Amino acid sequence: MLRENESIPEEQFNLDVEEQRRLEAMVEQEAERVKAEIEQDIIEKCYLRDLVKRECWDSVMIKCRSIKAFHSEMTVKNYPLNERTEKELEDLHRVQNMRKIEKAACRLRKSSSKQKEERQEEGHEAESAALSGSFSAELGYSSPYIYNQFNLQTIEQRINQIILLQDVIYSIKMAFNSDFEALHRQKVQELKRLQGRNKQIRDIMLELDIKQKLLDTSLTDGEWPERLLTVDDSEIKAEKYLNPEQKKQEERRRLEESCLTAQADDSRERALDEMMEGVLEVKKGNILKMEIPPPEFVLTKPDIQWSEEEKNMYKEYERNMKDLSDKKEKYKRTLEIEMKKLQESIKDATEKFDKTLMTLYERKLKCTVAIYQEELKITYLADSVLTVEEMNNQERELRLKLERMLARKMKTQEDLNRYKDEVDQCQYEYDSIVAEDKVLEQEFRRGFTDLPNRVNDQLYKLFKRRPRVQRLRAQTENATNLFKEHHLNASQAPDGFSQMLKAMEELDAPENMPEEINLSIWERFCFVRKTKVESEQTIKMKAQDLAEMQAFLKRREDEDNAAEEEISKIFETFQSLQKKRNQHLTNTPVQLVLKQGQLGTSTADRTADRDGSDFLLLHNSVVDDLRNKSRMLGKQKVASMEARSMVHKYIIQLEWEHRVLNKKIEDSNDKKRDIKMFRLTEEQQDMRHRSKKDQNACMLEKISTLEINIAFMKKSHERSIQQRMKKCERINKKIKTEQISAALELELSHLRVSVAEMRHIYEAS
Repeated sequence: MLRENESIPEEQFNLDVEEQRRLEAMVEQEAERVKAEIEQDIIEKCYLRDLVKRECWDSVMIKCRSIKAFHSEMTVKNYPLNERTEKELEDLHRVQNMRKIEKAACRLRKSSSKQKEERQEEGHEAESAALSGSFSAELGYSSPYIYNQFNLQTIEQRINQIILLQDVIYSIKMAFNSDFEALHRQKVQELKRLQGRNKQIRDIMLELDIKQKLLDTSLTDGEWPERLLTVDDSEIKAEKYLNPEQKKQEERRRLEESCLTAQADDSRERALDEMMEGVLEVKKGNILKMEIPPPEFVLTKPDIQWSEEEKNMYKEYERNMKDLSDKKEKYKRTLEIEMKKLQESIKDATEKFDKTLMTLYERKLKCTVAIYQEELKITYLADSVLTVEEMNNQERELRLKLERMLARKMKTQEDLNRYKDEVDQCQYEYDSIVAEDKVLEQEFRRGFTDLPNRVNDQLYKLFKRRPRVQRLRAQTENATNLFKEHHLNASQAPDGFSQMLKAMEELDAPENMPEEINLSIWERFCFVRKTKVESEQTIKMKAQDLAEMQAFLKRREDEDNAAEEEISKIFETFQSLQKKRNQHLTNTPVQLVLKQGQLGTSTADRTADRDGSDFLLLHNSVVDDLRNKSRMLGKQKVASMEARSMVHKYIIQLEWEHRVLNKKIEDSNDKKRDIKMFRLTEEQQDMRHRSKKDQNACMLEKISTLEINIAFMKKSHERSIQQRMKKCERINKKIKTEQISAALELELSHLRVSVAEMRHIYEAS
């Protein structure tokens, strides 16, 4: 049934049509989702590309570009620059105009001393390389409006100096970029010439049938950064999708291009043919590949059967072959010479370009050094400006704090004066009440003079008597209310006084009246005592109020003294900050350009102070002299130590010989005891004694000689040691005097600097 089923549609083979449609719809939906995600991803990448290109490429006035050498890996880059904003240009013009006005005013002010100024300018020109702080003046990029480093005394001058230095850096970069662009255009032209010459060399090598490696280079991505932003068709690995209409257009375009190239080649060949009058036909035939076929009889007949005419034809053939080989050799030599000339011209041109690139590289090194020096000056100036601004902010804060403290001090002083007046008034009232109480006590005895003394004394005792309730009340209050406030005690005082009055009424009862007095005297006595008790209570209350007011006044005085001390501290801090700011403005950081190895430091520990404030700069000649002296003294010490060691060795050797001789003497004495006694004649005994004497004398002479030598060597060694020690003492004294003189010179220089600063401050004030 295969043939019958071939004509049946595929839909009839599906058992579940609805499931198939559902799956197809699902597939289409998934495809649409994937397509939407891809389109969204493409849109995001396009936006990111446009954003990066706009901010990092289009906004840059001069793009980052490089030039690579032909015969090395050396690469030179330019300085990428952004276009200066309107505010930067406005600030620059403002500073330049300000400097023009200042220079004009300075010239008018110094017109009377013109010759002196010219001499100073000549001196400044001679020292400009060191005092300007950079090599920009030597490179020819210095601005005439730049301040002298020693005249930057205000914040405005330093800010203007920063703007002018930024303009100098910009001019250095722009000047180098112009030279860089000229060399970049030269390399592009050189590459075009190189490609043309390489094409000629390839044609020659094709004719000569040889292969050689050629210098075939092109612009890299660093030299042509615009190429990174475009995508070439050769970079796309996937096959390009074209619809039928686009395919027809592509085929039509290819046919048109092929026709145009064919017509151009034909027209070019016809023009060359007409111009060279057919001479090129011989050259196009490629002489090196030309061959002359031999005559037919050479292949069919042997040499013996040739006729005279055939022999002449063969001679003509050999002559033509020789001429053709000569032409081939000549043409080959001509091609080789031409190829060699082309290769030499390529080599000379590329080497010359590399030398020019090396010169540009050296120039960039100098420009980079100058830029770094100017940026370092800008960093110092910016740091000083920020430091002064920070000091100004601190000064403003201290001034505001001082004003607030002074206002508070004035208010507290007014309150304190008022409090003092109130305390004085309370003290006066207290003194008057105490005086009145004393008067009451004195008048008590006068009021009862008509009574006997014994009764008068008894009444006086009753007059001094007070009820027990008051004492108990005071004790309980002290025990229970020890940590309560004074206003609570003051509110409870009337209650205690009322209880005491009640107790006094009990004491005033007639039962407590003495027998010697009558009721009228007792009533008068009770009235006087009640008045006295009320007066004492008033004195007690007044004393308590006075103590509280004095304590309050003492606290306010302590607070006032603390505020006054704080004001004095703030004022001292304010004055020290002003002094520090003025000193910072006066002591301007100056950048000096010195040769490498020209100066040295006197501090051994160079990590102790990183800002270099404790360093003493010395010329290297002084350091070299000290090194030579120390080296010479070290050599002398080594020589003396070697001589001392030799003397010590010689002394040890002599001592060893002396010890050996002593041992020999001891051995001879031991042998003498062991020798048996023989009877000898008088002559033999005399000879024996004489020989012993001679031997002992010889031994003693040797020992004495050794001792003399040892003593002499010891004396000479001690004498040399003493001489060395004296010399060392003289050298140490000389070193101490030199150190003292150096310290005095340093102190003198500091004093001169301080005197100059004080003179400058005095003149400024």
